[in-house]
Formats: sequence, C-alpha cells, structure tokens
Amino acid sequence: ARTATVGAVVGNGVELFLPVISLGANAGRAAIKASDLRGRWPAEPDTPAQFSAQLDARAIGVEPLPFQLRKPEISAQLELGNNNLSVDGRVVVADRDILTMKGDLDLTTSTAQIHAEMPPLQFGTGEQSLAHLFLDLPVEVDVVTGNVAARTDIAVQVNDDSGLRVSGPIQLNIDKLSGFYTNTAFVDFSTDFSGELMDSGDFVSPAALRGSIASVNPGLPIENISFGYSIDTRKTTVDLRDLQASIFNGTLRSEGVAYNWEAAANTFTMALERIDLSTLLDMGAYEGVQASGLISGNIPVNIAGSKLSVAEGTLHVEAPGGSIRYQSENSGSSGNAALDLVNQALSNYQYDSLEADVNYLPSGDLNLAVRLQGANPDMNQGQRINLNLNISDNIPSLLQSLQSSRSITDALERALQNQ
Repeated sequence: ARTATVGAVVGNGVELFLPVISLGANAGRAAIKASDLRGRWPAEPDTPAQFSAQLDARAIGVEPLPFQLRKPEISAQLELGNNNLSVDGRVVVADRDILTMKGDLDLTTSTAQIHAEMPPLQFGTGEQSLAHLFLDLPVEVDVVTGNVAARTDIAVQVNDDSGLRVSGPIQLNIDKLSGFYTNTAFVDFSTDFSGELMDSGDFVSPAALRGSIASVNPGLPIENISFGYSIDTRKTTVDLRDLQASIFNGTLRSEGVAYNWEAAANTFTMALERIDLSTLLDMGAYEGVQASGLISGNIPVNIAGSKLSVAEGTLHVEAPGGSIRYQSENSGSSGNAALDLVNQALSNYQYDSLEADVNYLPSGDLNLAVRLQGANPDMNQGQRINLNLNISDNIPSLLQSLQSSRSITDALERALQNQ
C-alpha cells in the first residue's frame, strides 16, 4: 500500500549568513548552507516524517573568545526517519580533519548515542604546527612534533527533571609532543589518558595512568620526567604518584600528592638526591665561584593558588664532601678583617660537612643558611675552619635572565637535535 503524503520538499539548497547568533551571554556568527534537501510528511498522523539534508557551516566565530580558529568548517549529513535523527559529520580547521562524529538521537525517548573521534593529528613545523590552527593566539604556545588522537562513545539523556545527562568513556593518546609554552620548552610528552564521564557530570580516571616527558626547560633543564596520575572530579583531586626527574646530574623524587584544586593550599615533599653542585653553579653563572660536591635533602613544598613556597627544607653534602674556590673581586684587604678571613678561607676550601636550611618565599626569594666544616690547606697548616654563610637570590629573576639570553625556538630545536 502506498502511504499518502500531505507535504514534500525537494531542493538543491539554501545558504544563510548569520552575522549574530545568540549563545547565552556570548554571540557567534556563521555561514550555513543546506543542500540535497529531501522531506516527506505522511498524511497518517501516527506515521513519522522523513527528512534528509547536507549541512555545511563556515566563517564560524564565537565572541568574546581570546582566539579564533583558522578556517573552521563543519559538515554534517542529517537523516530523519522513524523518529530517529542520525548525524554523520566532521570538523575541519585550517584544511585539516580535526573531528569526526556519528550520532543517533531517538526523538521518542530523548536519548542519543554519539561516537566522536579525533583522527591521529600529526604535528610538524609551519602549516603542520598547532599554532597554525589558530589566529592571533593570546600567548606564545606551539607544538611542532608528535601526534594526538582521541575518541569517545557517549550516551546523552534529556529529561525535564535532571536536564541534560552525558556519560561514557573518553580516551586521549598523546605521543611525543614537543613544543613550547611562553618561555618553557618541552620535549617528548607522552601519555595514554582515559576515564569515564559520569551522568552526574563528574569525571573519574583509572588509578594507573602514566606520563613521561623527555625534558622541560624553563631556563634550566629538567629531564627524564616520569609520573603516575589519576583524576577524580568528585573529590576535586589530581593524584600524582612516583614523580621522578633528573636535574643537575642528580635526581628529584616525590612519592606523590593528592592535589585538591579547591583547597586553599596543598603540600608535598620533594627529595633531592646527589645534585651536582658544580652543575648548579654553572647554571647560575656566578662569577668567581667554583665548587664541587653532591647535595641531597628534603624540600617541603607548599602551593597556594599560583604561589609556591618552601619552609624549613634541609640539604646536606654526601661523603666525602667537596671543595669551594672563590675569587673575590677585592682580592686584597677590604678593611673588614672578618670578611677578609672568609674570602681567604674560601679561596681553596675543602669541606667534609655541609648543611643548609632552605626557605623559599611566595615572592620568589630563595634564602639559604649554610653551615660548612672543613679547612683551607693553604692557611694555618690546614687548621679546621667552620663557616656560616647566608645566600639569597630571586629565582624568577634568575630564570628570566636565563630565558632572555636565548631564543625559545632555538632552545627547542637544539633539544630535539640532541635526542
């Protein structure tokens, strides 16, 4: 039997330019084209309508976002039949496929199943870089090697009582991303991130996620970084575990911390193991000072907002000790007998004991109270000399000085060449 119709539509298409689209408190714009229109409305009241169309959107923008995508385009094939709307679409930015999506919406139950996937996105220099996907980024950031892929299968439920509920697994694969953010270069960041989006709006990841970074360089190199992590938005926490990194030819370790982003402050302890004092001093480019020794200790770290501080950290030298050779600008008499004695002792100081109290203020000022026990073999037949030194420096200013002496892109290029 043939179904009678009360209406039908067939068309090649229509294009609309919408300079202002209301998006709550924001506004957007787009040029939308509908083509291959097909529609039929049966005369029987219980027989669902059928409709299909190809939708394409370009010249898309959202205000007042601080950035704009380069040549964003969205295309989707829509099919409506038997009270089910199916969508097969993709998102293209700067002529690169960014996202594909397939979904089915049951209009009777107001439920939907959506599969979305980011195909492997390979980064390179020039038009293959992350920055090329955007126009006028507000910060200096780019990714120039590595690739990213992602996928999700989510269920959507809409009802009057609970509103919109979304749930399902999410997976993100990051493989050897290298680039920079402001003045910090990073090389070979990798992780396989996964978790479950719950219909309550929370997100929970497995406990065994791992990440690694070959190096991070904010002015001084931190290398061979590895860590475990998990996320639980129900507890507003990110759990970091088994953090380890190489710095100044030594090792930086932490058993971990449950970082609560809603807490006023978070604390954890970093352990320093066999830090090479000569390498550390080379980084600071302190003129007239040479030193050797392997330093270990514990540094309790407090993070309050964006401010980091350390109170009552401790350092000590590993046996058998080390040496300090300091050539003062005023090698002769300064008029201060005590200062002259210290300068003379430090001209060739061999120490077997070094202890230091470490305090780092939220302002960025580092204060070290150092206690040394040793001797200068060139003074008083090597008589034992104990010294107390107070050393201060502003770490952000030091890093800024180190950053200003280099090009971030050149530093990244050298790091990639040295892999």
